[in-house]
Formats: sequence, structure tokens, C-alpha cells
Amino acid sequence: MKDAFSENRNIHYIIITPAYNEAKFIANTIASVVSQTRRPLLWIIVDDGSTDQTAEIVKRYADAHSWIRYVHRLKVAGQSYYSSNVYAIQEGLKHIKELNYDYLAILDADIELCQNYYEKIFEKFNKYPELGITTGTYLEKEGEKWIEARIDRRSTPKAIQVFHRECYEQCGGYIPFKYGGEDSGMEIMARMNGWQTWSFS
Repeated sequence: MKDAFSENRNIHYIIITPAYNEAKFIANTIASVVSQTRRPLLWIIVDDGSTDQTAEIVKRYADAHSWIRYVHRLKVAGQSYYSSNVYAIQEGLKHIKELNYDYLAILDADIELCQNYYEKIFEKFNKYPELGITTGTYLEKEGEKWIEARIDRRSTPKAIQVFHRECYEQCGGYIPFKYGGEDSGMEIMARMNGWQTWSFS
């Protein structure tokens, strides 16, 4: 019997992470991706004009891992945090145009993933061919306790979204809304184009 890893061994995915002043958290994020049972073909971390040590931390890991790439984006005055975040993702996409990949993952720079996060995600894509966007759920700290976030089953938080490449391209990618909601916009577009969007615990 084949295990989940061997069934998914030919899956190629790319991660893009927009990062702005995440020096406090990003080393833990990177460590959690380095330890994944299913590593990406390439991970683009876009420094969106950070003024802390974000760049130094990312460059240190990029020097140690050939599949991690640091990209700097000059932050544009007047852009909201939310729209700038999307422009950073768009900047990352410019660096993967020539690559052959199946899935696109978006990952915030302050998230720590469980070790088999992407392996489990690809099991869901294999099981449900109509999936266009999927995520796990996540934990938030409330006082001294970690509580699973309460999200609608069809909601897929941008911080940990994974797209079937065809779905992302068919929907035209994130729209840089001034006040956020670009993940919801993609969910709506995906469902309008016949895809399903699900989160799994």
C-alpha cells in the first residue's frame, strides 16, 4: 500500500509569503516550513519594505536553503496595509512565471504550521477534484489557551490558503482592496467558476 507521501511525491507547489516587519515571528514560520513532510518547489518571501530585521533573517535562511528566495519590494507610500500585502504577493508571482507547478500556497509570515500541513492539504485535493481553494483551520491564543478559530466551512483564510493553480489563474488572482477581503473575493470568484472552497479541521 502506498502512503500519502508517496502518492503525492510528484506534486509541485510554490509558496509566496508577503512580510512586513515580521522579525519577531518569521524565523518560527520558516522553521515550520523547513520541517514540512512535503516541501515546496520554491518559496518566495517578499519583504514589503520592512524596517526591522526581517530581511536579515530571511536572507540567512535563503543562504542555507536553495529553495527559499528573498525578494525585496519597495513599499509605495499611500497604499493601505491590505493592498500593499496583495501587491507583495503579485511581486512574488513575477518570479515564478517560468516554473512548472500544480498548486500555489499563500502563507503569512507569522504562522507556525504543523509538520504535515501541506501533505494533508494535498490529500484533500486528491480526494476532492472540484477543490479550487482549501486550507486547514488555525489556532488563536485567548488568554493562556489556544483555541481553534471559528470559521465557516467554505471560508479559507488567506494566511494559509492553497490554490489549485488553474483556479487561481482562472479567477485572475487577488484584488488589492484597500480594506482587505481579497481572500473572500477569491472564494466568490472560485465558486462562480465552478470550484469548491473548503477548510478542514
